[in-house]
Amino acid sequence: MTHTAMRNWEGHGGTTAIITRGVYLRICHPPIDAYNAVYLAFVLGGAGFLLPYNSFIMAMDYFKIRYPGSPVVFDMSLVYICVALLTVLANNLLVETFSLNSRINFGYIMSFITLIFVVVCEVWWEAFGSATSYTVNLAAVAVVAVGCTGPLFSSTLDVIYR
Repeated sequence: MTHTAMRNWEGHGGTTAIITRGVYLRICHPPIDAYNAVYLAFVLGGAGFLLPYNSFIMAMDYFKIRYPGSPVVFDMSLVYICVALLTVLANNLLVETFSLNSRINFGYIMSFITLIFVVVCEVWWEAFGSATSYTVNLAAVAVVAVGCTGPLFSSTLDVIYR
């Protein structure tokens, strides 16, 4: 039978030291999140990533009526995926150029302004003709792809590179 010694270290975030056969092991317990800040951060990050693109996808019935006979679902999905790929590649190159907060704020503000523009100019005012409107919506999807993909992968890259 081996001899094992355990002791709690006060002030080390619930760290437990285990000494077995002369080998020193340190087991760290997760920190306490009393205000659920981590949960809130994940909810806000998920909403910021999913809400703008889903606002276009959920309005497909509107777009099918507005642009009959056009592959609007395919076009929006293709534009979003291609622009998101280019955004991820650009983020890999620019990850150390701008601060994490500026990248995240820029992406979310850009997505918010684009969504407000589409709601006001496309839905409320109907300011564009059918062909121009189709192009404007695809451009808006591209801008939303940059705005949504940028903050998500920027924060992920920031964690990886630090």
